[in-house]
Amino acid sequence: MRYILLLVVLELVIFVDAARVVVGYENFKKGLRDLNTTGGITLVKHIAEVKAVVLKVPDHKVSDSSKKLNVRYVKEDKIAYVTSFSTYSDVQWNLKMINVPNVWDIYFPILGDAVFGYGVVVAVLDTGIDYNHRESRGKVVYYIDTVGTRLYRGINLRNCADRNGHGTHVAGIIAASLNNYGVAGVVPKVRLIAVKERQRIGLL
Repeated sequence: MRYILLLVVLELVIFVDAARVVVGYENFKKGLRDLNTTGGITLVKHIAEVKAVVLKVPDHKVSDSSKKLNVRYVKEDKIAYVTSFSTYSDVQWNLKMINVPNVWDIYFPILGDAVFGYGVVVAVLDTGIDYNHRESRGKVVYYIDTVGTRLYRGINLRNCADRNGHGTHVAGIIAASLNNYGVAGVVPKVRLIAVKERQRIGLL
């Protein structure tokens, strides 16, 4: 393994401000015998399966000894994205207009489901929510009814039904599932509180 440390310093095309590079090698035994002779280069990781190493290289050292090395490539070490959420059929023009799928692509590898709102609860104050709708099923976790003279708060969703449709529409903009069906919401993994504060015809 020490030979890896010797390896590779550089076919290193200069990467401005780069601190980490990935170097693909043919045979690390043909590399340098002493990594310290180049000064300040540190082995971060050896990925033997693909014949590559990750090196931490001071900016001023990223330059000149590539001709001495049996190197296949040198690339900046950075996050690679294997998923593009913009290709989902339910990610439509409205989400793309405000760059939502770009945010998902960038932060999903870092934050996981939190980028979709997992762990967040959103209250929708409107005409109720159709909690059996395919896009909102399982998302409504609490119901508050302020219509009329009696206040209800609880988890009995039977009276949560949206007889107008507006509240369900708003809930879908927020939280419709990302499932290649219909439309997706901005944060499809949030939970919802349905607050009915309007009548069937939309009046307070």
